[in-house]
Amino acid sequence: MKHKAIILVIVSIFFISSLGACGLIGDLIGDKTVSSTLTKIVPDDKETQTEPSATPKEEPTQMPLPTATEVAIDYEAIYSETLNRFYYGLSHGIEDWDYGTGEVGLLEFIMNLPEPDALERVGYTIQDLNGDKIPELLIVHVDEPGTDQAKGKMIYAAFSATQGQPELIFEGWYRNAYYYLGGDRIYNTASAGAMYSIFGTLRLSPDGKKLDCEDYYFTYEKDESMEEIGYYHNTICEMEKSVSTELEGGQEAFEQTSSAFARQIQTLTITPFSKYQPSAPYTPTKADKPVSVEWVKDTLKGYTDYHEFVADTTEHQVQLLISTEKRVENFKFLGLFASGADENYNIIFDIDERYALDALTPEKPLLVKMTFFGDLPSYGFSFDDETGKTRYFSISLSGYDGSIIVNEFSNAH
Repeated sequence: MKHKAIILVIVSIFFISSLGACGLIGDLIGDKTVSSTLTKIVPDDKETQTEPSATPKEEPTQMPLPTATEVAIDYEAIYSETLNRFYYGLSHGIEDWDYGTGEVGLLEFIMNLPEPDALERVGYTIQDLNGDKIPELLIVHVDEPGTDQAKGKMIYAAFSATQGQPELIFEGWYRNAYYYLGGDRIYNTASAGAMYSIFGTLRLSPDGKKLDCEDYYFTYEKDESMEEIGYYHNTICEMEKSVSTELEGGQEAFEQTSSAFARQIQTLTITPFSKYQPSAPYTPTKADKPVSVEWVKDTLKGYTDYHEFVADTTEHQVQLLISTEKRVENFKFLGLFASGADENYNIIFDIDERYALDALTPEKPLLVKMTFFGDLPSYGFSFDDETGKTRYFSISLSGYDGSIIVNEFSNAH
């Protein structure tokens, strides 16, 4: 697989849509369909600590068999375009794609893998998780390779076909991971920085289109001094202390509950993509990605003239070079703060203009000195395209290998 020294801008409809259910920023949820009743977890002691309530583990319901009054539906055919797309990405790379849905975790994982390994290390399964007789498509990381079938736990993406067409339910990546618990239940564990840990359980909705909150646990500073961490729980998947109950058992209760959920994770039997036969050739749309971001180690690759901006000064400061292959107007380097999510779970950023140029040109890039403070992006940039539309991008690091990932987002305040 061809890899590039420069990590090009990845245009993504989705940067954090799956987080809306219970991901890196559970406080960004807008879904109020679940119960608002709060649960207070009070562990008596280590010996009597009970595991989280859970329905019995269930094997996924396999694809429905046709009755005398119904015709069998070929769901692999319905999901074929999605499967072809993932197969192409695993075998060719996806850096140049016009970014679609469900590919964030895949990109992060395969970025530095050779082609044969990528096809062996990711697989899929089609099975009914919520009993509505419409099986879901799961794209799964392979933990245990096999000849024809493999075993895996972490889910990169899940799709439904309730309207006869594939529709993304959620997607995950290294620091926002999803696992199957049995029945219609999904476990999510995430990190939003050194101080903020999140985990919880969700249920696939009856219509198979989204995840509904069941239990949500998170850490947060107790006060403005940020000297003490609190441990909290609610059932509405909001990272908000005012609607949560503090765990009286503190860190011990938090860790015990997390371990109890982790023990419920089920192993899925999957087909590795190395065994998949594409139903038709797939040709991705080449993305319009004029701006790229790369690490600056010792040199500036021959540039004799460049703009320079210092975003912050810390001992962990790094240098990035932002360059463009064609002139872009009204370029701005931005400070970002995740402040909410829309009804489709797309992240909403509050933006703070830190540095502005009338235009960024190929002859004169921008050198930025900045710090990656946590898992959520703290910085990004914007520019106006040929149509006059302002496009916004965030800059973050891969949880696997520290590669630079640039994602486009549409919600900015």
